[in-house]
Amino acid sequence: MILGTDPKGAAAAQRGMAARRYYTGDLHGIDVPTLVIRRPEDTIRPVADAELMHQRFVNSRLENNRGGRAHDQHGTTGGVQ
Repeated sequence: MILGTDPKGAAAAQRGMAARRYYTGDLHGIDVPTLVIRRPEDTIRPVADAELMHQRFVNSRLENNRGGRAHDQHGTTGGVQ
């Protein structure tokens, strides 16, 4: 995907991402059931980012997504597809 992207557009998107406010400190104030899905193969966001969000949300579940199916930390699908 990135190889087919216009370099100027990609650079503008990266500048926009860099300028965004850091919201991690606000996550503890979100008290609704939250599903955090991580994909170990993600080359943009490290797995540690999903783990940090899971720790900061008050009421969250962290699941791994492998091959299009979500798996909980124990490797089971938990009904999420």
